[in-house]
Amino acid sequence: ENQDYGLERHFISYADEKDGVGIYGSIAYMQFTGGTIPNEEALNQQILNATANDLFAYLDGKKTYDVMGSLHFFVDSFVVYNDAEKVSILLDINVVGDESTYADSYVYAINIATKSGVILDNSEFISVDEAFAAEFRERCCTQNGTDIPGLNSITDEELAKLLGDEKTNIVFFSPYGLEFGYNYEMGSPEGYSRGWMTITMKDWADYTESLGEIISIPEEESGMSQMGGTTDL
Repeated sequence: ENQDYGLERHFISYADEKDGVGIYGSIAYMQFTGGTIPNEEALNQQILNATANDLFAYLDGKKTYDVMGSLHFFVDSFVVYNDAEKVSILLDINVVGDESTYADSYVYAINIATKSGVILDNSEFISVDEAFAAEFRERCCTQNGTDIPGLNSITDEELAKLLGDEKTNIVFFSPYGLEFGYNYEMGSPEGYSRGWMTITMKDWADYTESLGEIISIPEEESGMSQMGGTTDL
């Protein structure tokens, strides 16, 4: 669908060394074009900073990884939904260390209100408590099946923390409503893995008031999506 704004895909290719560790980056990030979004230049810089956050934080000494030889930052960006009011950009982030082992792996979403040119706070979409976590668990089993290690192995209290924390939660719009979920980490005798899971919430506006005044539910509400993934380390 054509909008009053444009979106372009840009790339960063980075190679350097820090403290004897080879640092490499391959990062795809989205940028608004056309000059119709308020504060477009500043907003584009914020999108870049959020997309390349792990690389920038490591170079600034704000983030560390237990590696000896090399560190590769891979980020891919996808516009998963956009309309006249909002844009959702999904980031697939992988940090790979020595011997191709994953130092980090997760997904993160950038949600933008296009009328104001503001990146929305992902922790403010849904008010999360243990009661909501229990409801999320039930919906997740209905939509995605019951064999979900990253869900079955945690309590409602632990789940509420993952869903409510912007560092671990996942929230973005799709043609079916709002995708809401979390990244998780888990260990087992067979190894260590990270993964993510979301549910589709067509009724998301029933769970929040403030965002409903800024953006509205997508009109297309047919179907149900099942989303998730795992990374074995």
